[in-house]
Amino acid sequence: MTVHIKAGGCYAGKGQNWLDPQMLADGRDAWGIVQHEFAHQVDYFLLDDRTRKELTGVLGAKLWWPGSRSLPHDAYGAERFASTFAWAYWPSAHNSLYRRVHSEATAMPVLKFRRLIDSLLDREREEAQQEPH
Repeated sequence: MTVHIKAGGCYAGKGQNWLDPQMLADGRDAWGIVQHEFAHQVDYFLLDDRTRKELTGVLGAKLWWPGSRSLPHDAYGAERFASTFAWAYWPSAHNSLYRRVHSEATAMPVLKFRRLIDSLLDREREEAQQEPH
């Protein structure tokens, strides 16, 4: 995992996160966004297409990734997942995602989301163990 501190916004790619230094200067208020970008790594490394499809529907998204269509940020499953993940594991008044992207961060109740993620990750681990090596 490589973290780049670079002006120009915050975003993630597989194994890499780019974090804007001005955003980081917000101190504790920045941590919700930092956690959101790291939650994308959970997607990249632990979710498969079947799980992403399930989560797209459950989280009320239209698509997982933009692809050729341009929709609002909160219409994408990947963004709803990352914000909900960051909120579910830090449901604090200090988590700025609750204020900034409320519909994304609260796409599912915290405990229900945690149970769902646990079961999906358990399923994927079991399936990975059953694959021939």
